[in-house]
Amino acid sequence: MRTTFIPRHAGLVAALAAALCLPSLAIGQVALQGKPSASQIIQALQAPQGAKPKTRGLSLGNSEGPAPEPVEKTTMRAVDLEIPFEFNSARLSEDGKEILVQLGQALTSDSLSGVKSIVLEGHTDAKGNAGYNRVLSLRRAQTVKDFLAQKQSVPASKLKAVGKGSTELADPKNPEDGVNRRVRVIVDG
Repeated sequence: MRTTFIPRHAGLVAALAAALCLPSLAIGQVALQGKPSASQIIQALQAPQGAKPKTRGLSLGNSEGPAPEPVEKTTMRAVDLEIPFEFNSARLSEDGKEILVQLGQALTSDSLSGVKSIVLEGHTDAKGNAGYNRVLSLRRAQTVKDFLAQKQSVPASKLKAVGKGSTELADPKNPEDGVNRRVRVIVDG
């Protein structure tokens, strides 16, 4: 007879591992190519109509008065933008600046006024050293953050720059393709 050892907390570990993977699945994501307009960016980042699901809570004990209102969950949405930079640099090209003007107009619009946080993820292709790509992607995301805060009046307190390097390729089958060089804008709220 063969005995298989299963750790006492194996189920908990599996559930935790699955839960850690779920947030990335919950983000609605769109890729916009070329020079999208502010209205196209708004459309990509707006929460869908009726996308504020209500949750229920459990209260133990006796409480007087009406039950509290259900809490609204926020929905994270993302858009990938091809923001051109000079080669091997965090310096924006003129086309990159034009795209960021449109992004700034979108992020400061009434339509996205409820956004509480904005994560700017820099991504590179797989050419070159992974460590260098991670640093370059962070520098590019920081450049986007600085441009939006300084030139487009997006509150800096809402913005966070993150460098992903080549860890999350847009096209894993073509790791050196230019489509992998992008900035992902993730909004929450």
